Amino acid sequence: MSNVTTVTVDKDTWLNGNNTTQQNGTDRSQSIGAYYILGSFYKYNGIFSFDVSGITDPSTITKANLRLPYNRSTGTTTQTVTLARLNQDFVENEATYLISETAVSWSGGSGGFGNAETTQSTYTFDVGSGVSADVTIDIKDLVVDAIVKRSGTLLLIASVAGTPTGSASGYTSFQTQDAPASNGASIAITQAERIVWSGATDGNMSTDSNWVGDTKPDANDYAMFIENGVNNPKTGAVICERIYFGKLFSQDAGVEDLRIALQATSILVDTQAQFYPYAIADEVIIRNTKDTIDGCNISGTISNLYIANCNSTITVFSTAAVSNIYIMSGNRINPASNTSTGIVSQVIIEDGADDSNILCEGRFNVTDNAEGGNISLYGGGKYELNNTSEVDGIENLIIASGSVCYFNAKEIQTALTMYGGTFTIEKNTNAQLDMPTNITNILGEMKLNNGLEAINDTALTGTTFTISGGNVLLGKEITVSLSN
Repeated sequence: MSNVTTVTVDKDTWLNGNNTTQQNGTDRSQSIGAYYILGSFYKYNGIFSFDVSGITDPSTITKANLRLPYNRSTGTTTQTVTLARLNQDFVENEATYLISETAVSWSGGSGGFGNAETTQSTYTFDVGSGVSADVTIDIKDLVVDAIVKRSGTLLLIASVAGTPTGSASGYTSFQTQDAPASNGASIAITQAERIVWSGATDGNMSTDSNWVGDTKPDANDYAMFIENGVNNPKTGAVICERIYFGKLFSQDAGVEDLRIALQATSILVDTQAQFYPYAIADEVIIRNTKDTIDGCNISGTISNLYIANCNSTITVFSTAAVSNIYIMSGNRINPASNTSTGIVSQVIIEDGADDSNILCEGRFNVTDNAEGGNISLYGGGKYELNNTSEVDGIENLIIASGSVCYFNAKEIQTALTMYGGTFTIEKNTNAQLDMPTNITNILGEMKLNNGLEAINDTALTGTTFTISGGNVLLGKEITVSLSN
């Protein structure tokens, strides 16, 4: 099971912009926000140092919750504070708004926020009016950065970035390490346990005894399918931080009519097995998969779906909600059947699976029966758009590098851009066909030879062509106006 290590602050103080030489290192609380007096704002900045070197394996960190213990809030405005990594060390009992230690100025300017590394991860929280509780922020990225690059020393600064808002004070005081019971800032670092599937009892992933150690993964763990178990996973659910199906795991995961439920931030499938998930994830990465038709059928809610070097038909079901599909690294030609040597993945997007964006890179065959946002074909991708009942069509289509698009749908809303490749509507049988307002053809081949004007004589009305080195094949007589 996952474990939590709490690291307390090593040193902390606050920098008073209204009294720039004031040292506050022994204060029981530190004020963060903005103080307003006589028409001017003065910032109160908090600085912290933590030693996180005791965490020796940062790859297992799933969260690192910084806690600032609330003391009191002052003022009638709410100010937004930015928390960032501080790139200059300080001496707790010597630091002021002007200096980090005796005779050493803040190199980025007074207040220390000029030394905030804002190109790294930053976080925001409110102070002042309406704030009455501890602040808790997951700063995992900065903790990992400190362990890997800074010998475990994590320096932080919290300040209002830019000009404070309103015309009144707004700041919150938080307890420091000098408060009673040393109740100052702390970081609760959660580390995942790697829980391995054994399938010892049956194929139910919800059963504890099917996992090594007789405990199923919890929300912060990594679920590992790295060797074949006594039983393959067929039912049940796993909810954890990451899920990994390894190269040595060759058992099928789920069955077509009864899917396994997987919920994680990231799911990596790197196995020569069939895969039938209902997945909820920020990203799903599928590599390899079994050399068979219908080797992978996906449903669920996924932000980013990555497909690479697969030898099977991959189907995205109509009930799936996938924001972005990236199809990469194909390297073979796809024959009519997916059972012979030399195949490449065919990805089928089923009716109703409305995907925001599709990027097809490499020699893949993609069949899309859904509406989409932007579609980009690179490196020899083959794309077949077959929706005959769509309402909005796709937004933008880009074709490049020998890729082919068979456009059997009704509409491209905004633009078709070609950098090589082929765009053809030879198979299109729609009674309505709306081409975009802008078509750019650079070294590409457009085949509009299926009696386009007979299907819809207004299909190209209002369309502006820009052609450079490309060609357009018109199957029947169409009047075209040319300009420089």
